[in-house]
Amino acid sequence: AVSKSSASRATSSSPPPQQPQKVEKVEVTGSSIKRVADEGALPLQVITREELITRYLDAGAGGLMVPHIEHAEAARELVRAVRYAKPLDWASKLVIAMIESETALGNLDEILMVDGIDVFFVGPGDLSNSMGMPGQMFHPVVRDRVFDACRQIQAAGGIAGTLVNRGNVGEYKAAGFRLLYE
Repeated sequence: AVSKSSASRATSSSPPPQQPQKVEKVEVTGSSIKRVADEGALPLQVITREELITRYLDAGAGGLMVPHIEHAEAARELVRAVRYAKPLDWASKLVIAMIESETALGNLDEILMVDGIDVFFVGPGDLSNSMGMPGQMFHPVVRDRVFDACRQIQAAGGIAGTLVNRGNVGEYKAAGFRLLYE
């Protein structure tokens, strides 16, 4: 706490107050993961920071969705992190690389060559942003890029996933997407 008197002594050269760091509530997520697993479903966790991979896998996550995989090296690092975290049972964990930008699509051939990625999830929300069409994740131009990526993933023998809604789930399923997220 800062008193009025000490606040009045602050000068313009004082450093700005530090923002509190976001603390991941892995213990809360761990109980949610357990509830999902107890219901017979595979608990997945979206991971936004690599250092959390071990923590979520230790909490019982059956799989990880990792955003912003832009190039093959990022995909290899993801696989290495999962195998390091779970050296005895990494093969039982579902590893999903989220392909979410024009850059990632440009590098998709190389990303697809990385062994250990189970699903390549094409994220139309961030992709639409990278295409200069924010918020238009189902726009025909974005949709075409998503479907092109699906064909590329399938041609390489991979499994494609993407975001859907109730109105387009049949179309995306027919196109070959096997992991559909609503």
